[in-house]
Amino acid sequence: MPRLSASRSLIQDLVAASRVLAAHEVLDAYGHVSARSDR
Repeated sequence: MPRLSASRSLIQDLVAASRVLAAHEVLDAYGHVSARSDR
């Protein structure tokens, strides 16, 4: 199941990026993190 692990990895990266932005108080109503899926 390579797609599942790739999707899981992408989600983990998005969560980590969101936490970094929140820790630096950059994430607000107008800020976000996005990524593309290869699906």
